[in-house]
This record gives sequence, C-alpha cells and structure tokens, in this order.
Amino acid sequence: MSNYLSDKKLHRELIGVLPSAGQAMRISPLPSSKELYPVGFRSINENTGLRPKVVSHYLLEKMQLAAVTRAYIVLRNGKWDIPAYLGDGAMLNMHLAYLMMGLPFGQPYTLDQAIPSFRTPQLRSASPI
Repeated sequence: MSNYLSDKKLHRELIGVLPSAGQAMRISPLPSSKELYPVGFRSINENTGLRPKVVSHYLLEKMQLAAVTRAYIVLRNGKWDIPAYLGDGAMLNMHLAYLMMGLPFGQPYTLDQAIPSFRTPQLRSASPI
C-alpha cells in the first residue's frame, strides 16, 4: 500500500497555467492579443504549406515537453480572440480550458487567483512577455 501511495505522489499530473489577462500596454497597439502574435511558422502536413505559429503555441509546446497534458489560459474580458484561435487545444494535442479574471493586477495576482481552481499544487506557468 505504501508503494502505491508513494508512486501516486511521484506521478501527479502537471497542470499548465498561461496568464493572458494583461493589457500589453508596453507594446501596444497590436491588432490582436500578444499571445496570438505570429513569430514563426508551423507545418500542418505535407500537402499544405506553412502556417503562422503564434507566441502561445510555442509556450504550450514547451509545457508539453515538461509533461503537461492540460493547461488553463487565464483571460480577462475582451480577450476572446485567444479561445477563438486555440479552441480546446486539439491543434496541440493538449487539453485547454479558460479561466476568467476580473481585474488584471499583474502575473503574480493572476496566478494567485487561479490556484484555487486546481486540485493539485503541481503547476507550471509560462509568460508570453
């Protein structure tokens, strides 16, 4: 029994958190949320050409390398372009969900507000900027 419990503790699910509730005041004006700013290209398959790859795509891929299988993106009102683009995470083979923030007081506040939404303290966070 003790082996089962210790194995379970060692293999806790890692949950990714992507704070995306900011206003990007230092780099505005942008035509979309900074998390959707294209910074490279990705290939869908052999038959199609390259598609733009956005900042958040890179961050979520890095989370996957850290064994994160599901991530929560923390949004504020008006950042509907992010879930419209990323959807449920199928393009990344990752489960995505979205949490809403009232006021964006900065990344530490955003993470502090998001933590009660999870059952596990095993969180990984990434920031677009």
